Amino acid sequence: MTAVSSVQVLNPSGELLWKGEEADLAEFLVDQPAGNSALARLAGTASGACTRNEVTELADQLGFISRRGTPKGFLTVLPPGSLIDESLKSFNRAHLARLNANLVDFPLVFATDDGEMGQLVSAYEEQGRMFRFDDRDRSLRLSYAADPNLFAWMRHTRADPQRLPYTMVSPQPIFRRFQSGELSLDRARQYHVSDVHTLCSTMQATDVFRETVARAAEAMEFWFGSDYCQIVDTVMGTEFDQQHAYQALARAVSGLTIVRHLARRPRYYAIKGGLYVDAGFGNVMLFNFQLDDTNSDRFDVRLDDGGPIAVIHSTVASGVPKLLPITLGRGLADVGPRAVPPELARHQVVLVPVREHHHAAAERLAAVLRTSGLRVAVDAHLNKSLGHRLAALRTAWQPLFGVIGDREMAGEPVILDGPAAIDRPTLDEYLIRDLERLQRCAPTAESDWSDPPMRPWHRSRGGTS
Repeated sequence: MTAVSSVQVLNPSGELLWKGEEADLAEFLVDQPAGNSALARLAGTASGACTRNEVTELADQLGFISRRGTPKGFLTVLPPGSLIDESLKSFNRAHLARLNANLVDFPLVFATDDGEMGQLVSAYEEQGRMFRFDDRDRSLRLSYAADPNLFAWMRHTRADPQRLPYTMVSPQPIFRRFQSGELSLDRARQYHVSDVHTLCSTMQATDVFRETVARAAEAMEFWFGSDYCQIVDTVMGTEFDQQHAYQALARAVSGLTIVRHLARRPRYYAIKGGLYVDAGFGNVMLFNFQLDDTNSDRFDVRLDDGGPIAVIHSTVASGVPKLLPITLGRGLADVGPRAVPPELARHQVVLVPVREHHHAAAERLAAVLRTSGLRVAVDAHLNKSLGHRLAALRTAWQPLFGVIGDREMAGEPVILDGPAAIDRPTLDEYLIRDLERLQRCAPTAESDWSDPPMRPWHRSRGGTS
């Protein structure tokens, strides 16, 4: 690991709060006001915890993913999990539109048969992180990111400076050979990611980097408010090592910014940053950014006048690989509610009729709500007690439910309850407040996202189940 020479902490106004050795950072963070779980996790004062294995097991139990029949480290994403991924695609449209991103699809295979590509992927090669082909195609690798094919495509090109910055997004499955002990829901050997790359002049690079962070911070705050932090690694002595640039990055986010000064480059970037949120088992980087001033020179990518180009690497939010394990982990560690966010849940609201004669009213209300685009279900387990049914919904991490009884049939407002209904709003109040959030995440794919009809079955010795 690259040694950290010093660390500074900036507030959201860009003001310096602390500077010192990395070993003393936790002690400083302990004295910060309570309320930021990511900082508490860094300081070692987090009140709850879970493990990655517990999160993966829960995702399997709740039917988001399955490990049944898959090679080790690979996951089958089931319809409720696919709904999360599709909802994030819809959510990310606004993010990508703000970046003016253009879609570029790269192959899932790249070649390592030249020196420049070998240098780019050397760390992954040395660590055995890539999947290789057999001897006949021994130079080929499955893509661990869009980067190799991006630079292979851009090699020996010149860019019109009048058209910069220019942003590309490349959604694709990627493959990484995590070791057995590393495997978890957020470290699967195949998962889907949307890599974002912005080409710009080196003069534009710090402004483009800051703008990229600001757009990600808007997305972060949609899901977690200000309960996150920014960590920036910067290489000392580069042209981008400027205090005013770090202050601008701090002003782009709501939480504290931790800047770690590195004595030498760990890889190809001059600055690397990330927005981190507490996932119960540790802080997870939901968004990452890199200011790459190396690879354009390595692959002979320049401006028309021969001037240098910088590449800003970043990502948008992903569902099953990131947001799902963060959500489940926060719930298990009591950092957040034990519920799937309504924006991502198969049923955003479940209506629960108290008795048989309330069922028709619940169905009528559900039909009205569906016209607004809500995913609504009516609980039909009327042979079980109301308490049993509500407990089952909580166990299933159902975010919101509303009981339909005599008072609701008589015209009183439906009160929403559940792990995501902390203030117990009426149904109308909730829709006024949050319908726009739900609509932003509405998937375009047509599906009811229902569970497959199969269940585990084992043949008995006598040949019957």
